[in-house]
Amino acid sequence: VYLRALAARGQPDRVDRLLPALRSMQFEGDMNYLLGALVDVAGHHHNWERADRLWRIFVDEHRIQPNFMCYTAWAKAHLLCGRPHVAADKIDEMLKLGMSLDDKLTVDHAQCLLVTCHSTMTLADRDRLIAALTAGTPLLIESARTLRETWVKILSATRQLGSTMAPLCLHEAVVE
Repeated sequence: VYLRALAARGQPDRVDRLLPALRSMQFEGDMNYLLGALVDVAGHHHNWERADRLWRIFVDEHRIQPNFMCYTAWAKAHLLCGRPHVAADKIDEMLKLGMSLDDKLTVDHAQCLLVTCHSTMTLADRDRLIAALTAGTPLLIESARTLRETWVKILSATRQLGSTMAPLCLHEAVVE
């Protein structure tokens, strides 16, 4: 909690000085909480480089196995920094490790891919978006009304994305 408070107050240098003590922490759950919290703070400070550096310290150097919440924080950090394509890549990395998405992250993943697809217009990105929508639709059936409504808007924007009659504007690709 102390490290998160330091990070939130914009003191990453003090956090970095205390990180070597991580080796003495015993519970991986504590490490996952700390990784997720620090990466989340980096995202809220619009500092994706810091989020990636923290990820390397915890995952590569300290061999922490990141959980769902860690990956969610990492993807969110990149999304908050205006990097939806990288956020989608982080979620895809999580999926490749066999982790599942919840309904909220399913919507966020589709949103990231929709904005990416709008920007690049490549077939590969369109295929990623279609695959995410196909896999996500069954997850959203039992979700809260607001998530289902957002999902319907994403589906509609995706259909419009390929239209030559009414091309999709960027502000229409960002669904709320």
